[in-house]
Amino acid sequence: MKPGTRDGLALTNSPPAINRNTVVGSTGVIIPISGSDEHAWIADFCESCNKCVRKCSAGAICDKKPVMIDGGPKHIDYIKCAMPFSKTMGCSVCIVECVFFRVDYNKIKAKYQTQF
Repeated sequence: MKPGTRDGLALTNSPPAINRNTVVGSTGVIIPISGSDEHAWIADFCESCNKCVRKCSAGAICDKKPVMIDGGPKHIDYIKCAMPFSKTMGCSVCIVECVFFRVDYNKIKAKYQTQF
């Protein structure tokens, strides 16, 4: 599973391709990622799509990359997201509108790679 979408979801290349992130604690050793990142294209794809940004009624998904205090990217304004999320028991507009929810991961990747 690789985080990458701006709506805070995790993508996999096997169904279901899109999953809501959650916090997982571990006492085990964290192995650093090394080598090339085969999923690096997802961030560029999401920046060119922006469907989740346009469809979010709360305006909670940022179309730019604001930076958090720790230097990491921030894509969701959780304060704006909280109200519709709590009123609808999990809103999920961003999930439903994301192309990765409806189209096979490998098809999206193949089409993206032929364009660039």
